[in-house]
Amino acid sequence: MKKHLTILCFLLVACGTEKNDATRTRDDFPDLIEQKGVYLEKAGTVQDKYGWIETEECDALLFTGLSMSAGLKGVEIEKGRDDSGRWNRRPQGGCYGGLLKETGSNFNKTNPNSNLLAGTISRDMLIGLMWGAWATGKQYILDDLYDYGKSHNWKMGDGDIDTVYFTPNMINTLRILIGKDDNIPEIWVDPRKDHQRHVVALNIILRGEVEKNIRDDQLSVLKKMAKAQPKNALFRYGVHRFTDGDQSAAIEILRDQNLCPAKRLPNTSERCTRWLWERREWSDNWEPCPKEKRTHSGMDCAFLISLLENSLL
Repeated sequence: MKKHLTILCFLLVACGTEKNDATRTRDDFPDLIEQKGVYLEKAGTVQDKYGWIETEECDALLFTGLSMSAGLKGVEIEKGRDDSGRWNRRPQGGCYGGLLKETGSNFNKTNPNSNLLAGTISRDMLIGLMWGAWATGKQYILDDLYDYGKSHNWKMGDGDIDTVYFTPNMINTLRILIGKDDNIPEIWVDPRKDHQRHVVALNIILRGEVEKNIRDDQLSVLKKMAKAQPKNALFRYGVHRFTDGDQSAAIEILRDQNLCPAKRLPNTSERCTRWLWERREWSDNWEPCPKEKRTHSGMDCAFLISLLENSLL
């Protein structure tokens, strides 16, 4: 029996070992780089007192971490961590144990399950944190996150184990970020649900940006996602970053003024969703909902522009 398990583990680790190198973006996009600057300049209007975004809902750590990686300034990201080293979804907490009671929070169309949370933290929150810490050189955050996870058997908070448990795919990425080998057996699949696809794509691309390559099985997942959701600039970026470097599709999406207006922050008169790449483009989330009267951070667009910009280096 032990022999069979050993062979299985070997096959899981060995699966898809051929590497696909990161490729420099071929396109020139000074207009998008300028557009990113506009978003970063105006983002202060949607940040809270700690520099976080989206804190009226409970996905703030994800979006704030990704925004940090795009250059968002003034973020006190440590406000999301308590004295025990455990991370929470937002600085003020209050995201677990029942219905979120907030005034002025009406995102049911954007995220219908946002008020019913299964844990104090989740893997998508932590992948956002990992992006932000890595991109800004906050190595101590990554080291502390690893130490906390290891000492708590990778149960990263209170709640359903499916939500708060750090999977091997996530642990391996964190190991790479702190200079360790990704030696835990893992399998990569397309989860099909749009918000789960978002997390998987962020995980694969982060690992690829660090190691400058991804494996065949990871690339295959990104290709399936891009085929299923062709207007998702994150998925399109990931595929071409690790193949031919032709980012014309992602650039065209980002130049769509109904998604990412050039001279101001996007708002609900253009699209309802706060973060384009976590929702499929044929859903209502990509449609206007002007009655909401909300200005978005624009950091979803800035994050992708930052990825494109970094790929020019």
